[in-house]
Amino acid sequence: MAITAALVEATGYMLKYLLTQDGVSAGSPTVDSFLVIPNNGTATPDLRTDALTGAAAEGHGKLQEIMRARIDGYGPLAAGALSQAQARALLSSDDATNAVLTNRNIMSCQMYLTPRTQVGAGGVLVGGQAGSGAAWLCDATVDASGDPVVQVGTARRPPAVGTCYLTIHLRHSMDH
Repeated sequence: MAITAALVEATGYMLKYLLTQDGVSAGSPTVDSFLVIPNNGTATPDLRTDALTGAAAEGHGKLQEIMRARIDGYGPLAAGALSQAQARALLSSDDATNAVLTNRNIMSCQMYLTPRTQVGAGGVLVGGQAGSGAAWLCDATVDASGDPVVQVGTARRPPAVGTCYLTIHLRHSMDH
């Protein structure tokens, strides 16, 4: 089947997903190893929907503002389709030269992967340890509409069974 994502926590500043790689090969490396968490306002997992859930719980929507950047604009970014560089600046804080956001004081996100469990060689369960299990990765990109989305995947062939947390955290400053 491949990778699935389930929202486990949503606040005004953070989204946390449980990613599951079932280890079953569907034949195509692209299908097996990547999942795109969309940002189009559909059912969870969806960045815009889940950020709205967090905003409702806490009474503010700073994270939601980032997820709606294509619709409303954000900081120096005008409304309209975003580029991959803009998505990476917003979701990964990948803008060291300030070429995209132009101001270090504009809030952006960081993404963290925390391995939870994985099955290594011989079917032995290894809790959160590196080894022969799934090697997780993530990146920010854009969908066909220009919305920022998150692509997650595993780098092992054939896919290994494992779970991992993906945390998308809104930075309050450049220090954290």
